Amino acid sequence: MSHQLTFAQLMNYDPGQPGITIDTSLSLNSDRVTCEAKIDTGQRNVLGRRGFMEQVRLGLIDYEGKLYLSSYDE
Repeated sequence: MSHQLTFAQLMNYDPGQPGITIDTSLSLNSDRVTCEAKIDTGQRNVLGRRGFMEQVRLGLIDYEGKLYLSSYDE
C-alpha cells in the first residue's frame, strides 16, 4: 500500500551539517528580519512547549537534504 502527502513548500538543507538549518523570516507589522532557524525534529523540546508539531505537516528525507513543510490545515 502506498500513500501520498502534499506540502506547500520544499526547503533544501545541507545534510552534511549537524541538525537542520533553514532560512526564514520573522515579521511584526512592517518590520521584517531574515535569519537562519534550526528545526526541532521532535528529538528535543527546543521550543519549550507542546503543540508545535501538532500544527505542522512535516516530511523529511534527511539523506537528500529535503524538508517538506505545510500548515497542518492545508
